[in-house]
Amino acid sequence: MIMLGNKRSVRMLLGAMIAMIVPTSMIAVPDFMNGFASGMADELGRMQRAVQNDADRVKQSITALLTKLENCSKSSPPCSDAYVSVLSQQLAALQGRASSYATMEDTLGKTMTGFVGGIADVAKETLVFEAKKKSGLLEHETQEALKRAALDGTIANQGYLERLKYLTDKNTLLTIGGVMVVVTVGLCGAYYGSKLLFNYFNDQIGKTDFVRESSIQGWSTSAGRFWNESILGRKPVTGNVENVVLDPKLAQDIKDFAADTKMIKENGLDYQNLMLYGPPGTGKTTLAKEIAKYCDMDYFILSGADAFKFKTEGEEIAEMLKVFDKAKASKRGTIIYIDEADACLQDVRFASDRAQKFATAVKAETGEQSNKFLLIISTNHYDRLDSAIRSRMDRKIDVGLPTKELREKILHQKINRYIRGQKRTYKDQNGKTVTVELALDKAIDDAYIRDLAARMEGCSGRDIEKMMS
Repeated sequence: MIMLGNKRSVRMLLGAMIAMIVPTSMIAVPDFMNGFASGMADELGRMQRAVQNDADRVKQSITALLTKLENCSKSSPPCSDAYVSVLSQQLAALQGRASSYATMEDTLGKTMTGFVGGIADVAKETLVFEAKKKSGLLEHETQEALKRAALDGTIANQGYLERLKYLTDKNTLLTIGGVMVVVTVGLCGAYYGSKLLFNYFNDQIGKTDFVRESSIQGWSTSAGRFWNESILGRKPVTGNVENVVLDPKLAQDIKDFAADTKMIKENGLDYQNLMLYGPPGTGKTTLAKEIAKYCDMDYFILSGADAFKFKTEGEEIAEMLKVFDKAKASKRGTIIYIDEADACLQDVRFASDRAQKFATAVKAETGEQSNKFLLIISTNHYDRLDSAIRSRMDRKIDVGLPTKELREKILHQKINRYIRGQKRTYKDQNGKTVTVELALDKAIDDAYIRDLAARMEGCSGRDIEKMMS
């Protein structure tokens, strides 16, 4: 029995096995191992640089906040207590993120040192084995090593030659070859799995309970995007603002804004903010998502009604800052959409002290235009919004209730989506699964739909959706 007493012995054995099992006429094993190790090193290095860049950005923000707090203490007249409180809460949130990034940097550093180093050592031993085999030195060194091992007592019995013969048997080599294939597949799986976990963990650092929907949060979203874009090479789904039935002039305004935003992103310019105002249920949230998809940008969907659901005052500010941090870190650009903005960004005439602090935090993050994110807000009460927030909106678009003609189009759209050509599956009395195709009654013709649309005066697209679904 051969005693493997150190890591170098293990690496030598792995390298020898790889070189013996896979003939060089079939595959250049050393090149493969070196290429694999090099590729992993590059990818882990990219991950480290991404984390380091984010950490540096957070440190710069912390320094800037500390400077602001110091200036407040020296200013005359002194800063308001509300402003100092907002700055302090921002500082606490950023310091928490800095600690998370430090943990990630340490973990990635250890992973790169151990994992890549081990692969590189195995590749090195494989190269040595191949070179010795080609030069004829292998047999001589093997005999010498066996003699030294016998003298050193590392061979526990005199039957080592029989065991060596067993190890070089064809069936044994095939078994070892199968094991090595499984190990290689496992290494690849570990590599891509660790990459996916890194992306997910990076998302979770900025995860917030304030967000109702996002293009980047959640395990299933991270896994789906990684599989489709990184593994399968598929392009992300392109948005289409025409999915929302709109008045022709309004549709053109939205298309122009989406096209301008896409051009701004491609040229690295500062984004323009947008306000959508009008009655509820007119498709404002859907428009924001379609604009994000059309421009290939990430998005966060928030509701102003959720801002003050947190029990601890100031928690809503910390959660909002997480959203801004994630938006700034995105390489694709980000749309931050706040629905019912009048519930959390109220004018001082209507706002509580807590609401004023929250609005101050948002204004601090949006005081200047950014090439990292743009803000889209929607409101049912334009006049209740904070005047400073209104002034930050570069474009304002009125999204009104649909006219009779538009209600007809919406009805046809919903009929096609929920009824025409759709199938339903159910079990009959005998427990047998039955599938049927839905069909419209012949009485539901164009004249019927026109009459129905005329009687739905004042209904929004959401109202019609609820009736049809």
